Parts: sequence; structure tokens; C-alpha cells
Amino acid sequence: MIVLNPFVSWVIGICFAIFAGEGFAGMVVMFILFITMFFIGACFLISGLLTKVEIE
Repeated sequence: MIVLNPFVSWVIGICFAIFAGEGFAGMVVMFILFITMFFIGACFLISGLLTKVEIE
């Protein structure tokens, strides 16, 4: 979440900026992806920490 999230959002944002031809649009996409992927990763992390595994 901490290592891959900035890199993936940067790569997708740069690709979108090149495709759209507008750097500001790429920055907005990077920001939205970073926040979204951070919250999704945090939810997975919290649910994994709170899940109780019963061993028989």
C-alpha cells in the first residue's frame, strides 16, 4: 500500500496526461487514484487485522 500506491498512481496519471494532452488532468487522476487506492488498501489491512481465524 505504501510502496506500490504512489508508483501505480503516478504511472497511470502520466499515461492519462499523455493521452489527454493535458498535464493538469494527469495530476487530478493521480490524486484521485492515490486517495482511492490508499483507502481500499487501508480497508483490506484493517479487515485482515480484525478477522479472527479459528484453528481446530
